[in-house]
Amino acid sequence: MLAGLNSAAQAQSSDPVVIGCQAPLTGIVAADGIEFQRGIQMAADEINAVGGILGRPIELVFADTQSKGGDVVIQSAQRLIDRDNASALITGYNLENGTALHDVTADAGIIAMHANTVAVHNELAKSDPDRYWGTFQYDPPETLYGGGFLKFLKDIEDNGEFSRPNDMIAIITGPGIYSVNIANAIRDEAGEYGYDVSLNETVAIPVSDWGPTLAKLRADPPVVIVVTHFYPQDQALFMNQFMTDPTNSLVYLQYGASLAAFRDIAGDNSVGVTYATVLGTLQDEMGDAFAKAYKERHGDLSSTASG
Repeated sequence: MLAGLNSAAQAQSSDPVVIGCQAPLTGIVAADGIEFQRGIQMAADEINAVGGILGRPIELVFADTQSKGGDVVIQSAQRLIDRDNASALITGYNLENGTALHDVTADAGIIAMHANTVAVHNELAKSDPDRYWGTFQYDPPETLYGGGFLKFLKDIEDNGEFSRPNDMIAIITGPGIYSVNIANAIRDEAGEYGYDVSLNETVAIPVSDWGPTLAKLRADPPVVIVVTHFYPQDQALFMNQFMTDPTNSLVYLQYGASLAAFRDIAGDNSVGVTYATVLGTLQDEMGDAFAKAYKERHGDLSSTASG
């Protein structure tokens, strides 16, 4: 019966289903944007290989958001819908406030999926579900990173894998809402886990010279250093400069250290870094099969987390 329905649908139209993808293919987070592009292309190829969607092939159209903010995201979404006739938008994350896409796609009445990883998406969707029914964030909000990291510290301390020479935790963030929300969550909950925040600093981005921040860390070394500014290049430079005179600290780099771009720049200085991502590939049959196929297609250094 399903085969009959599929045949009927095939007979109605063979026009492609256009899917738009806005991704930062150039600029400071292009390492991720390229993986987003590779991932959606791989998915489209697999779907087309088995007949497409009800017999209609998927056609992808990409828009480079150039690692810029909400204005570029809105403009690119409008172009993909109005000019390229996109029936849906699927992307990873873009550097925006987390809700730039929502009104554009709500007005067009189409599905949009993103991984901006922000609590403001949830708040907006709940505020008017009838309007924002078609916009989906396919990963948890960023605030979970904060409490999750502190719980991780408690777990490894309880297991005897980590001990504190002091109770100081230093927090370094960039100006973006994502990074700031994670930093604030750690700051607000640190006391519950027995930590004192010894440094809470916001850096201008991009960061090539970490000297002033490192001077403060070395003057009063904390047991934990948290960098929630997530750009892999900047994190790699932090580690390269930190390791010239390291403190006795556990270093946590939020998300960016999961990417090949970080390891390429940091080299041996990347060893021992702790990082986390909510976009990690699940270690189950489906996840393992995807990771294997993705690396076969794009190489061992490709990032399955963001692909």
